[in-house]
Amino acid sequence: ERCISLHKGQMCYLEVTFTWQHPEINEYCLVNIFKAKILKCWRDVNSGEYSFDFQGTESQSFSLRLKHKEANLAAAQIIVASVYKSSKRTKGSWRLF
Repeated sequence: ERCISLHKGQMCYLEVTFTWQHPEINEYCLVNIFKAKILKCWRDVNSGEYSFDFQGTESQSFSLRLKHKEANLAAAQIIVASVYKSSKRTKGSWRLF
């Protein structure tokens, strides 16, 4: 997914839904790798869905993991991009005296 802001460094907003499925029933957690934070865990299931409103100025990675494990079973990334690189004027602008 891409999240587009108008100018570089501005907050980007995106409604995100993660949907996953695994052949084995177990305990799974969705983790924001960038923040090292668990977003949601499921118990005794083999599929799940999680929706949230993403807000950020930097790209972030997410993964599905077995609870209490570090190995990623699946991964996804939200890439933050901007329409304009900078809101400042370029140094080569014209000046009239």
